[in-house]
Amino acid sequence: SIAVLPFKNFSDNPDNQYISDGMMDAILANISGIGDLKVISRTSVEQYRESTKPVKQIGAELGVDHILEGSTFQDEHNVRVTVQLINTETEDHIWSESYDCEFKDIFKVQSHIARSIANELQSKITADEKIRIDRIPTLDTKAYDLYQKGQYYLVNYLQKRQDKDFYTSKSFYTQALEIDSTFAAAYARLADLYWNRNYRIEYHSDSFMDTFLLLTKKALTFNPQSSDAHRLLGQYLFETGKPDQGITEIETAISLNTNNATAYELLGFYSNWIGHWETGIPCLMKSIELDPFSMFTAIRYCLIARAYLDLLDFDNTYFYCRR
Repeated sequence: SIAVLPFKNFSDNPDNQYISDGMMDAILANISGIGDLKVISRTSVEQYRESTKPVKQIGAELGVDHILEGSTFQDEHNVRVTVQLINTETEDHIWSESYDCEFKDIFKVQSHIARSIANELQSKITADEKIRIDRIPTLDTKAYDLYQKGQYYLVNYLQKRQDKDFYTSKSFYTQALEIDSTFAAAYARLADLYWNRNYRIEYHSDSFMDTFLLLTKKALTFNPQSSDAHRLLGQYLFETGKPDQGITEIETAISLNTNNATAYELLGFYSNWIGHWETGIPCLMKSIELDPFSMFTAIRYCLIARAYLDLLDFDNTYFYCRR
């Protein structure tokens, strides 16, 4: 089990933090797709960005036995990435490496780091997982740079819900797609942004989430193995009266990324909604295990409590309400 802490930006320009965050996100996404690993979600590690807590304490709070720390230093054309893997129980540094590369080679570095982590933790990588890890999201470094900026403002928007972050993130994703119209991850993130912004506004409209659906299908056209795109499509199908198809898509999302905490939450919520509590409750528990300090943790406990209320199990209802 492992958590990837926020990467530090050691360049002279503080505005380059989005590059450090992008590197962290990419490595996190790669190792999250390794089914033999338990990987904590980004939202739960964000609180440790400026933390001075010892690694052992962080590991105990997150429920992991390894921590990955990292930093980036970049100039106009090159980037240096430094990473170190730490055992949280002994606080020993069991592996570290520095990489110097041009921006065009950054994807090779990200893939190599993921495989090295799996090797150090003696985790198996299946042939399909290796293909997904080695997949290059875009051949255009400018598009990828714009995508990373979009990611930075998407996280800000989800945390603070400020309009300026929404429009800035949307602009960067759109610019990335103008450069590379086959950039699947940019379609998926733009769809995610659109859902979070417009779900409640458009729910009762005749054209409920048409834009969202088009973006999600574009993402799956260019990357059928995208866990997030399958999760997004599952949301749409369930909400538009196709629960069985929706649940199947979310199950596919989990099969492609067994550390997708959001997919587990949705599968838990939707399963409970149709009375499949034997599936729903464990999935909600799993989403909390993978993302213990999410802004949605209280809601997830509430959904568990509601399921036990439906089952007339009042002791557990009370317990999870208190949680």
